[in-house]
Amino acid sequence: EGPLESLGELVNRLAADLLAKQAGEHQRLTNLPALSLPALRAYLDGQAALRRGRWDSAMQRFSAALDIDSTFAQAALGLTDAGEWAVAGSDGRGERLAWTHRDRLSPGDHALLLVHLGPRHPGLSTMAEMIAAAEQGVKAMPDRPAAWFRLGDRYYHWGAAIGLSHSRQLAATAFRHAIALDTTITQTAPGAEP
Repeated sequence: EGPLESLGELVNRLAADLLAKQAGEHQRLTNLPALSLPALRAYLDGQAALRRGRWDSAMQRFSAALDIDSTFAQAALGLTDAGEWAVAGSDGRGERLAWTHRDRLSPGDHALLLVHLGPRHPGLSTMAEMIAAAEQGVKAMPDRPAAWFRLGDRYYHWGAAIGLSHSRQLAATAFRHAIALDTTITQTAPGAEP
């Protein structure tokens, strides 16, 4: 509802809401009313590419969203996520913008940002702290397969190095959670550990 003069804005807001709901991103986009449709479309395309394991394409789409709206924190977080796996990386743009606009992230996405950057960001975090951040990430987002995959990846690669007993079993459990939530994650997630 609104005045006739704002009909265009109301239609854009409704379209954005419908696009976000259809893509399953409505809960994550805490600043949905402020987003432009082109930025939202680029972000949703980036999320779709990320879920298919198309890192370079995801980076292009998230970058396009940030070119339109550099305050779009979820797009910056997406660029950060895709950049970790892509050949070229994100040159730090995603990390910088996500950190700058972290107050626009949902609590779960804020936890995911700390998984990427470390709990001491902008300082350096130890690998034990990075693993603890990944553990907090799955507590904040227990239904997100990528959070479980990242925890498994940390256990697998660094658990024994920091003295975790049974790190491989911990990794296997985390990978099994990721697979239970999304059986396609073994096809799209980097690495062959699952």
